Amino acid sequence: MERFVNQTIIDDARVIRDQHFPDETLKECQAILNQNPKLIQVLSDPTKRTKAKTNVIEQIFPKEIVPTFSVLCRHGRFKDIQKILETCDNLAEIEAGTGHGTLWYAGEKPAEKPLEQLVFDKFGVRNIKWKVVQDSSLIGGFRIRIRDFVYDHSVAGSFKELNALIKTHKRR
Repeated sequence: MERFVNQTIIDDARVIRDQHFPDETLKECQAILNQNPKLIQVLSDPTKRTKAKTNVIEQIFPKEIVPTFSVLCRHGRFKDIQKILETCDNLAEIEAGTGHGTLWYAGEKPAEKPLEQLVFDKFGVRNIKWKVVQDSSLIGGFRIRIRDFVYDHSVAGSFKELNALIKTHKRR
């Protein structure tokens, strides 16, 4: 299952999106980071001087993003840069009304049209790119995840919810 993203990462991603960097610039930054995994470690090291980190950023990254990356370094948030850039991609999908989702199902796969309508009604998202997983532990039904939201319409989820209600009732 994908991990949840904390609010600071979302806020940093929004700041980057609000600066309207070209998509190519952000993709270039992601490629640089993927090709140089130790770079994040170096630029996140609190024992390194900020000026030295800024010099490295100036030499490696596109010039328009240097001030933003320098601020992230100065505030100790460069360690999350890959998550921040990934969240930028997710925000762009949200703005476009598209996104990625995961569908877990037991038994028969749910019909696409009603599922698409459910996702639009619940999350306001169309054109989902699905990762589909058959999961017999759900017993029946399905569970979907869009962004950080989970909609559980499975038998196992219903049992879990019922069990929680019973425990709450017993405590009273």
